[in-house]
Amino acid sequence: MRRLLVDPPHAFATEVAARGLPTRVVVTPPGSAVDLSVAAT
Repeated sequence: MRRLLVDPPHAFATEVAARGLPTRVVVTPPGSAVDLSVAAT
């Protein structure tokens, strides 16, 4: 089951990076908090 939570987000992040999109994908462990108030660098 862990594979279903880990592999798809990493595959998505890899595809976004490969396409040179102006989007930053952050993959976090399930249940982790993400601070969206910090500006991306």
